[in-house]
Amino acid sequence: QLRQRRLQRSHLLIRHTRSFPTNSCWENHRHSDSIFLSPCSAVILNTIVVSGSLCAIANSIQDQKSSQDPNQLIYTHCWIEGDPLFADSGHWDTQGTSSTEDDVFIPGDYHLKSQAGRWDPNSLTWVKDAVTSPCIDAGDPANPGWMNELWPNGRRIDIGAYGGMAEASMSPNVIGLAADLNFDDAVDIADFAILSRAWMKNEPPLSADLTRDGRVDLDDLAAMAENWMK
Repeated sequence: QLRQRRLQRSHLLIRHTRSFPTNSCWENHRHSDSIFLSPCSAVILNTIVVSGSLCAIANSIQDQKSSQDPNQLIYTHCWIEGDPLFADSGHWDTQGTSSTEDDVFIPGDYHLKSQAGRWDPNSLTWVKDAVTSPCIDAGDPANPGWMNELWPNGRRIDIGAYGGMAEASMSPNVIGLAADLNFDDAVDIADFAILSRAWMKNEPPLSADLTRDGRVDLDDLAAMAENWMK
């Protein structure tokens, strides 16, 4: 399974039947298509695909349907058009030359922007953006991976490399309670047990860090107590 695929002057070549869940896949070469099938079928789920390869993917699917091509590329709950609003999309370094042959792609930060909160891997803190990515809460509604995302998670997995992970960007949909750590719609002894196992840890991001300050301590216990038995 790919979490993140960086393509540099090459293609994603799928040779056997595969399923690619929860990825950020993009074309780095300015004059190429990013996904080829050889011969196989592939299902791409909860994935962000950006750059010029989008039209190639859509066209290849239509061509395969019309020609009954045995190579089948199927995508579902994917973002394939428009800006997904990454924290940093990365950029090309031209190395100070006019040739594209020595260009180097500098990877960015592919966490999704969110007004509710985005994980910053540099500062190891949650930061808030002025905009929210359309890929948040846009994944497969049947995928239980949202339970790995910190509240508020909208109870639906995000699309992209961090969907279904603790570093997934937070949702503007505040359904549920932060202290309901096992998502059973009640704040009780089961949630306290989860908090106690994380007590005094400072390994963010942690779901038991209810105050999102990077540490599980008395402040988090107080936050749970405020919602006890709700």
